Amino acid sequence: MNSASGSGASLAWEDLTAEQQYVLNEAIQGERMIDVLNGWAGYSPDAAYWNRKEKYVAPMLLATKSLVELGLIEVYREVDAPGQDELLPLEVGVHVVSEPDNWWRYDPEQNWDPDAIEPPPPSWSKLHEVKWVMYWLNGTESGEQVSNARKVRMTPSAVVIESRGSTGPVDLSRKFEFRADGTWRIIE
Repeated sequence: MNSASGSGASLAWEDLTAEQQYVLNEAIQGERMIDVLNGWAGYSPDAAYWNRKEKYVAPMLLATKSLVELGLIEVYREVDAPGQDELLPLEVGVHVVSEPDNWWRYDPEQNWDPDAIEPPPPSWSKLHEVKWVMYWLNGTESGEQVSNARKVRMTPSAVVIESRGSTGPVDLSRKFEFRADGTWRIIE
């Protein structure tokens, strides 16, 4: 899907790229951008090494920027007072998610890979003393509608929700309720 400004209300889950589906799912959960990046790299060989995650910024940045422009997610800035996070205006949110340094920064204390001593990137010298502001992503009502309309299907071994963020085998001995709106829940 192209990154175009407009309303996301007419979009279907299937219209989103895998990256957009993942980001939207994470935003609905109210995740920080740093946690979205960590989750995307989560099953890669780079998962344990912060200083290898720079290469995952571009796909997350592009997917997030398009979702903000479509009005499916919003960006919040963490402030010092608990519970006082600030909703950023659309233009500011687009700018924030478009800046790679808001997603990832080289950190000499976080390079846990004993076999690869990686040099800091050229931008590190100007950034290492700047306080890192945390930004949160939250799904909008339109974003939740797109997410809630995704398909749920049964396979012989699993219930699969069509989302990169929440797929996998499920114990079918448990009872599930499938709702007309496409959502489901486990009946305890």
